[in-house]
Amino acid sequence: MPSSKAVLLATLLLAGASAAHAQTYPSATVKLIVPVPAGGVTDTMARIVAQRLTLLVAPDSTVTANPHLFSKLPYDPVKDLTPIIVLCRITPVLVINPSLPVQSVRELIALAKAKPGSLNYGSYGIGTYAHLSMEDFKQRTGTDIVHIPYRGAAPAVTALLAGDVAMLLLNLSSIEEYEKAGKARILAAAGEKRAVLRPELPTIAEAGVPGFSTTAWFALFGPANMAPDLVAKIHADVAKVLDLPQSREFFRVNSFERVDLTPAQFSKLIQDDLAHWGALIKAVGAKLD
Repeated sequence: MPSSKAVLLATLLLAGASAAHAQTYPSATVKLIVPVPAGGVTDTMARIVAQRLTLLVAPDSTVTANPHLFSKLPYDPVKDLTPIIVLCRITPVLVINPSLPVQSVRELIALAKAKPGSLNYGSYGIGTYAHLSMEDFKQRTGTDIVHIPYRGAAPAVTALLAGDVAMLLLNLSSIEEYEKAGKARILAAAGEKRAVLRPELPTIAEAGVPGFSTTAWFALFGPANMAPDLVAKIHADVAKVLDLPQSREFFRVNSFERVDLTPAQFSKLIQDDLAHWGALIKAVGAKLD
């Protein structure tokens, strides 16, 4: 989860840069702010965009989940940031340790109901989509599965492979090599639609949990009150970067999805996800302060 102070700093820095150069952008240097540790999807997407132009890159949780997870934030995700463009969406899947004697989502649900409290799932920490969405899964299926939070995706995957946790929601590219080696078993796609790269996988909704879907996206933001023509220019420039052959190949290798939304559609996505995660966080009772 990104630091609230880091996001606030990013907003302030961008506000100053935009105010000074809004009329002549991009004749002066604009910094790219990435308020999360290196090595993750946010950092990777920022590096792709930064090769051509710069601004603030952040995961969806910064603007859709954090307002509900923290009682106080030093920024308003709606008022203090201008949505410019969604950079990518991950392709989440439900994966289990192969020692678990199930081959489908329905069999997993049956096992969990037969042995309440005996199964567990990993996440990247309280409030992450891997946590909140599994709690949604539990509520929709009436199962009792214990949450084991880790400090990031890498240790959660390690725990899954070691059998310390039975299941995990994870980006497809992060687990495929282990699936091929027989060290993990993917049961279903966790998004609203089937994964483009794995169309044979049913969605969790199709596999027995109607209404279930989850994902995470990463996007480019500017400071509050950016001029619409400036937003449109940056949006168009970034879209060109994302549509380059090397970008499309990077997306394919990492099982990222290109999300083609206008700034207005992006703003609507934020409002919808604010409502979705807000309701789920309230139901789960998750808090980070």
